[in-house]
Amino acid sequence: MTVGENIRKLRKERGLTQKQLGELCGINEANIRKYEADKQNAKIETIEKIAKALGVPIVKIKEDLTWAEHQNTEEFKQLEQSTYLFEGIVVALEEIYGAVEEKSIIGENGLERPYWVVGKAPNSFILYEDDIETIVKSAKASIPALVDRLKDTRPESEIIQEITEELNK
Repeated sequence: MTVGENIRKLRKERGLTQKQLGELCGINEANIRKYEADKQNAKIETIEKIAKALGVPIVKIKEDLTWAEHQNTEEFKQLEQSTYLFEGIVVALEEIYGAVEEKSIIGENGLERPYWVVGKAPNSFILYEDDIETIVKSAKASIPALVDRLKDTRPESEIIQEITEELNK
């Protein structure tokens, strides 16, 4: 399906008018109409706004999304950042429990489900992707309180002076 057909289909599935969709994503109703009729090509940034308003990944609208296009989107940047956090949690689990091994099971239909064996036998256990995502969310939620306790709010110049003095002892 074309970008316009996908926008129309997803908009209607959500029970939105073109005007309502335009308001949700900050795009003029007339432009939404042009995109849906495939009379105007939307830039990737515009498609991303529409996708976000519709609550879908960009590829649900632009099926032929290229790697280069996707790398320039906020969606990609957020996915990349969450991947870093996820990998960081896996590294922390390995440090705490001694070992983490990623494994997966592939079904007859080709779908794959990963899981992680954490720790060393006989005390090893399994964590699933959702479990690690929960740990990521928990870690993110606890960071502000921890930072509030640890942060140094003095002027940077004062901190630089103190560090310089310590280095020059």
